[in-house]
Amino acid sequence: DEKNQVLTTNIWLQMYWTDHYLQWNVSEYPGVKNVRFPDGLIWKPDILLYNSADERFDATFHTNVLVNSSGHCQYLPPGIFKSSCYIDVRWFPFDVQKCNLKFGSWTYGGWSLDLQMQEADISGYISNGEWDLVGIPGKRTESFYECCKEPYPDITFTVTMRRRTLYYGLNLLIPCVLISALALLVFLLPADSGEKISLGKYYQRKKAVLLKFLYEQP
Repeated sequence: DEKNQVLTTNIWLQMYWTDHYLQWNVSEYPGVKNVRFPDGLIWKPDILLYNSADERFDATFHTNVLVNSSGHCQYLPPGIFKSSCYIDVRWFPFDVQKCNLKFGSWTYGGWSLDLQMQEADISGYISNGEWDLVGIPGKRTESFYECCKEPYPDITFTVTMRRRTLYYGLNLLIPCVLISALALLVFLLPADSGEKISLGKYYQRKKAVLLKFLYEQP
């Protein structure tokens, strides 16, 4: 949403951790290799999108947590995230946009919850008609505050997109060039020519239609 400076993404988060309180001896429980818990019954990291632009700050769908006998927990909640993103259109329609998705714990510091990053998996990406996905590099950063000595880590993924220019080239750039060339033809006609005024009015109408088209773009 370029007008409101908001990026909407459909993401599956992948969170893994080990909870020693959820371990069990497989020999004492034959056939029980893993158990699924509703996410509200056991502890899980309170990971949120820091730069969320959604009124629902937690945009994930609450699913089960898969736990095996060693206490290894796997939580894969899907979610539709709306994040704030500055859109720079100076080079439109040849622009490349970069939008950050900054994830971190809301209440835990780095000494209690140490976040580690995995590379973003874009194998399930569904192509967009207007944008090409260049990549989603990620990085782990730590912030320090005056209140506390411990670091506060976060994981930031940068969604890099390149606008597809064919549509705008055919429907915007070429018409602009042709209309501008039409305006120059007015000066080539004799001053007493009746077609000079008609051509000028035709140019104004075409320009108005083009401006209306640009205004109605989302």
